[in-house]
Amino acid sequence: MNHFTILPVLLGARENPMECADQVNEIYLPKLETYQLLTFLAYCFEYPWRRPSREFLHTTQAIIQMELNAIVDIPPLEEQQEDYTRLFINHIPHTLAPPYEAFYVENDQGVLSRLNYWYSRLGYVCGRERCDHIVAELQFLALLAEAGQKKMAYEFVEEHLYQWVVPFTEKIISNANTVYFSLMGKLAAHLIERIRREELL
Repeated sequence: MNHFTILPVLLGARENPMECADQVNEIYLPKLETYQLLTFLAYCFEYPWRRPSREFLHTTQAIIQMELNAIVDIPPLEEQQEDYTRLFINHIPHTLAPPYEAFYVENDQGVLSRLNYWYSRLGYVCGRERCDHIVAELQFLALLAEAGQKKMAYEFVEEHLYQWVVPFTEKIISNANTVYFSLMGKLAAHLIERIRREELL
């Protein structure tokens, strides 16, 4: 998944989607479906391999303003990669915010098998990430939302994401060097809580 594939969905049909002012409050963005928000969020937790497009920058600003009433500036690519690495991959003496469910739950031995059972029900196959990575779980939840499987989505959130997203995002917010990742942590906790309260889907 990359921002080139999700942006047409996020920005909607428009001949010139960038015909807008740089001010956040003038950015064009249609009302998004829950699966689109989750797809966007999953992408934001992937390693930032390349500099984001101008469209992606504006989409990010609009979503953060819409959901959190906040302003975000995406840092330069090198700074973003450095913060991602220290938060989610490798930091001495330990990774600051491990992005894996098994790290946060007591019965971690059964997490992977339970997740694989969930994924098999929709034929979902993880990409590069382990099946309990935040990206994999958000992508699967997006599939459930897009398929209209509300009951399954609520059950999946209750059984998995809600069990670890709060301590995970608290670690992000406490340790991020960039406002960008701090706000992504807040956005993840916010969206999962809204789904759990059945305000979304």
